[in-house]
Amino acid sequence: MATASRATEIARLYRQTLRAAEGLTDYNFRSYFQRRAREDFRRFASMQRRGAVDAAGTGAFLESGKETLAMLKRQALVSSLYEAGPSAAAMAQRRPRRRRGEEFLYRGPARARARAPE
Repeated sequence: MATASRATEIARLYRQTLRAAEGLTDYNFRSYFQRRAREDFRRFASMQRRGAVDAAGTGAFLESGKETLAMLKRQALVSSLYEAGPSAAAMAQRRPRRRRGEEFLYRGPARARARAPE
């Protein structure tokens, strides 16, 4: 019974770790932590299948996994605060978009000359 609850706790920690890694905005950090989580949990599962892990080892793995999860959550928060937006050059090239039925306030000198009375 105790091993079944530990197994569900490990599976829950695995899913939470992958979700926290998805919260990172930078692709490189996100893929690194997802890959690292998969590798760590697969390594632990293979050691567990071979019988190389006892109850103390499982507890230590859960504690280190919880610390890693907490770190990922903090890093995802910091990452979202300093998310890089479009560059200044991209913003300068962007044109304002019109919605249907909406007109620009500034029409430019070409339209002003075309509408000038004779």
